[in-house]
Amino acid sequence: MTLRPIREVPNSQVLDAAKQFHAGYTHLMASLPGTGVLLPALHSACIAIELYLKSLSAIEIAIPDPAFPGAATIHAKSPATSHKFRELLNRAPKDFIDAIGTQAQTHTRLRTYKAFGDALDALEGLFMGSRYPYEPTSDISQVPTDVLDSILATLEVGIPNVGHRFERQ
Repeated sequence: MTLRPIREVPNSQVLDAAKQFHAGYTHLMASLPGTGVLLPALHSACIAIELYLKSLSAIEIAIPDPAFPGAATIHAKSPATSHKFRELLNRAPKDFIDAIGTQAQTHTRLRTYKAFGDALDALEGLFMGSRYPYEPTSDISQVPTDVLDSILATLEVGIPNVGHRFERQ
């Protein structure tokens, strides 16, 4: 495994995965109410948010292909080991953070937060709470899940607003 000298921002592999989880969330939410898929929907939303944010800081690695000497498969890897949305946002290039913040202001529900990172902080606990709802420390009833659609839409539009580029690592 070798680190590639350039990185793609946003990383297309990670961004594609984010879009798939976002679509999964949308599909599951359209199935409600009474279908028993609220927790998977909320968890899909959390994974989508995490991956949208990780697409902005992912690094590219090349894994040599033993069947084809000199060839490699390109993968993405996040330098972040956390699921904390604010930490992931802070790893993004400033122009992406600014574009996401500007896009957030187009959503009425997000205008109540001083900054987009504050909206992400409000979701703290949803990732683990939607995955482990039976644990005594998991209580998602206080999490403002009504902002999920706005946060996802902000990331879906705000990230491409900056464009696509390659940077030296």
